[in-house]
Amino acid sequence: MTEEHRDSKRTIESVRSVNERREYISQCALDKTDIDILTLRYVDFKTFGFIADTIGLSLSQVQRRHKWALRALSEVIKNTR
Repeated sequence: MTEEHRDSKRTIESVRSVNERREYISQCALDKTDIDILTLRYVDFKTFGFIADTIGLSLSQVQRRHKWALRALSEVIKNTR
């Protein structure tokens, strides 16, 4: 995990309210799949394996898309604080 990825993860995890996390996720200019990945991971607290099975993507695809989406989400949070 890169330092940038760790920082992005810390940023979303610093948002304690589930409703606030949902709001930030909805503000991201991402497609529905990426929004679903972020919601399942950071609102519903599901594993990547569960997310992959639910969405119908491979585990590596989910992890890759999560990394990109997390970076976008982190920027939204930083710009609104």
